[in-house]
Amino acid sequence: MSKLFEPCVPESLVALFAIEKKSDLEKYCADLVIRSSELVRLITFCSLIGYLHGRAHEDFEPEQAELTTADIDVLRRQQLDKLPKFAAKVRNLFSVRKRLSAHLFYNGTRWHLFYFTFGDMEHPGHWKHGSHVHFVNDLWPEYRPEQLEDLLFSERRTKIGGIHIRYINSTIIGKSTAWQSDAAEDSSLRNKEDRR
Repeated sequence: MSKLFEPCVPESLVALFAIEKKSDLEKYCADLVIRSSELVRLITFCSLIGYLHGRAHEDFEPEQAELTTADIDVLRRQQLDKLPKFAAKVRNLFSVRKRLSAHLFYNGTRWHLFYFTFGDMEHPGHWKHGSHVHFVNDLWPEYRPEQLEDLLFSERRTKIGGIHIRYINSTIIGKSTAWQSDAAEDSSLRNKEDRR
């Protein structure tokens, strides 16, 4: 079997999960970059390193921004004079909507949580280093696994603090593949490091 498709967890994430001191973890994450293909491998093959995976997603949409039956009727009845107002409402809905995704990895003694919104991944100015995911684990003694769902999803703004880890979305575009995209991003990151 080609190494490209070999079931494995990226070494950088195995090393992340093995860190046992919070100060070491913060130092490690300062230089860590996670690619979407690596996160997918972790999710898919976490059992190879002794972990189970759980996930949860929540959409937060302000009630006043939701589309009503009357809004949908504008399309059904093809009321062209009302389309600009409808389009503005749809744009507003997408700008105020928040989708939070969380991925928990756990075994009998340790747990690790990645969480993020579309805004974390799409808006370069949101964090000084650009696209990112949030990470917290059992090294934060103030959090317990049974609290995580409430801390993440009970309100629009999460009540959990963690650290930021740079993230690269290696999507397939045209004939480009995830691994080609990762190679291009590696080159781009090296060029940025050389300029520092």
